Amino acid sequence: MTAKKIIDDHIQKNGHITIYDYMDIALADPQHGYYTTRYPIGKDGDFTTAPEVSQLFGEMLAIYIIDHWFKIGQPKTLKVIEFGPGRGTLMYDVLRTISGVLPALMDVLTITLVETSQTLTTQQREKLAPYQNVNWVSSIDDIDTNGDVFYMGNEFFDALPIHQYEQKNGTWHERVITRKNGDYTFDTIARDTHPIP
Repeated sequence: MTAKKIIDDHIQKNGHITIYDYMDIALADPQHGYYTTRYPIGKDGDFTTAPEVSQLFGEMLAIYIIDHWFKIGQPKTLKVIEFGPGRGTLMYDVLRTISGVLPALMDVLTITLVETSQTLTTQQREKLAPYQNVNWVSSIDDIDTNGDVFYMGNEFFDALPIHQYEQKNGTWHERVITRKNGDYTFDTIARDTHPIP
């Protein structure tokens, strides 16, 4: 079975699929999802992000983290959490820079990478092997946010499943995907009793 087959079966059974469910299957299905089954980033992938082009992005974030740590009184612990860390390049550049500029800060850092792809997690573990206190979680529910926390997320939100709503004549509708003449197409369904965020 493919992601397309899963989506088509869902549409056939329900008449439509929400944009959220469509994106979730296409991107994160454990056996067929785009991010769960390949290395999509870099010259051999489908796209390149700023950290893959230049180390400058990570170096600037590292200097910002150092400055932030001083401004908040040099706490004994500082958590750095990255959402969607790709191949680990951004975090590698951040940690390389911090360890070169202010090695003492490395002793107070706890790094958490939020990643759902086992394929990418494997690559991140290899890239970040020189550094201690690096942890991985697959859900934001598993993040310890107590204390001082610095969050990072480069090109993260554009890959999250979303619901889309629009209001027509005073009634909320959710945008969904259906099949028409063999092609996928957008449609809307009334959601007037559905809680709209």
